[in-house]
Amino acid sequence: MEYIFNHDGKIQHSCGATLPKGAIKVTGWNGTPGEPWEWYKKGIRISDDELVADGLRKDYRGTYYDQDKQEHKINALDKEPEPTWTKENWSHNTDVLDLETMTWKEDAKAKSKFENAILRGKRASEFSQFDKYQLPLLWANLTESQQTEYTEWRNAWLNAPETKIQPERPVWFQR
Repeated sequence: MEYIFNHDGKIQHSCGATLPKGAIKVTGWNGTPGEPWEWYKKGIRISDDELVADGLRKDYRGTYYDQDKQEHKINALDKEPEPTWTKENWSHNTDVLDLETMTWKEDAKAKSKFENAILRGKRASEFSQFDKYQLPLLWANLTESQQTEYTEWRNAWLNAPETKIQPERPVWFQR
């Protein structure tokens, strides 16, 4: 005879000639020994969806993000995520995870640093094309007005990370 019984709150499975006190007779039982006893009704396993709905089991499945914005997927129902993971996805490169509220908040310092890096990259691109006017021979061929415009443009780019203004190229610049 095949039967299951409650042993310290966990389900156990066995076979024998007599049915022990408190055991439930089963046929072709396909449960998992060691699972909580309350996951079974009359020897039949309750579905995971019912267990979650009844609050007997937690459903942690899904995608989580850690403080470094790395994605983690949990496919197992009971596998708990790390305490510093959140299901909320970050939306900006400059977001940081607020561990008290477990929400992403934009970090003003990181945002400023990120924007400055973009401006510096654009400035480097502009200077790689147009800093040729600093060469003595080319400089000498510029009119006084062009020299002034170039100097103002170059200084505006040098100050761009602080002013957050991308200067317009003078009209006479050639690509």
